[in-house]
Amino acid sequence: MSVYVGIDVHRKRSQIAVVEEDGAVRVNRNVPNGVGTVLGVIGDLPIGAPVAFEACRVPKVTHCL
Repeated sequence: MSVYVGIDVHRKRSQIAVVEEDGAVRVNRNVPNGVGTVLGVIGDLPIGAPVAFEACRVPKVTHCL
C-alpha cells in the first residue's frame, strides 16, 4: 500500500503526517527540526514515497532535510 508524507516546516519544529492510500493516518507527530528526528519518523518508509513540504521563510531548515 502506498503512503504519502506531509511536512509542515516551522523554525524550530515540524509537523509530520504520514497517510496511507486509503486515507488512514499512520503518523501525525510534532518533532524538533533536524535530520535525525525527521528520519526517526519517516526513515523506514518505502523509497520513493511522495513527500510534500509546506514551508515559509525557512530555507535553512528545508535545505538540511
